[in-house]
Amino acid sequence: ASFNFHSIEYTNYREFTESGYDPASSLQLVYFDNLMGTYGNAVSFNVGGIAKIRKMFRVGISYQSPVWWYKLTDELSQRISSNIPDGDLTTINFNLVNIFPDYKIQHPGKITGSVAAIFGKHGLISFDYDYQDFSKSRLKPESDPYFELQNTLIGTRLKAVSTYRIGAEVRFFRNKQLGLRGGYRIQESPYTNGTSIGDLQGYSFGLGYDFGGTQIDASFNRYTREELHQLFDPGFPNTTRINSENTNVTLSLSFKL
Repeated sequence: ASFNFHSIEYTNYREFTESGYDPASSLQLVYFDNLMGTYGNAVSFNVGGIAKIRKMFRVGISYQSPVWWYKLTDELSQRISSNIPDGDLTTINFNLVNIFPDYKIQHPGKITGSVAAIFGKHGLISFDYDYQDFSKSRLKPESDPYFELQNTLIGTRLKAVSTYRIGAEVRFFRNKQLGLRGGYRIQESPYTNGTSIGDLQGYSFGLGYDFGGTQIDASFNRYTREELHQLFDPGFPNTTRINSENTNVTLSLSFKL
């Protein structure tokens, strides 16, 4: 079991450039910058357990509570400029920060079940299943008319998500110092239409060597996901299809005390 503290410092910066005006116009270029920041803190907890079935099988279950973001603050700064001298154009000062009232978000909890077959010191095979219902996400206070509308949309447009992961490790040499690992996962889309954000598919592999007092590990993780992205909201309902490919390479050194 564990009790967790979370914090967020998220910044979203967008820069827009508009051109193509009539050649006879004194206005030829317009620049607009939008800087949005979100800051806050949250708490959550985890509980779980593992049971040994006979000699080589393990079964586990765990519960991750909802993440309660008990205080979130949004800050917004904007700036507009053009090729026209500032004296002839009303500008928005980028140093002027708009701070909005605090609010709360509750992310849904998650249940995980796992089973593994242990082949002594030679390796293992494992399978994990996650269940998380994103339609249970909530913006608070729910008495706020805007949050009430958003919560209704969340309940109708989002759904429960299942995630499947399978992995294996094989150990080599006399003392089994070298381990080779590999895995594959599929995560369903959280959207009921299945297209706003598509299913996630990924794979990983790695190796590790145990020197006794120290251990070195290297891993490669890659996943892909397709999504529809609305470049300008609101006003431009057309979307563009984005195929995202994310790759992470990790090298770690561990010491046994």
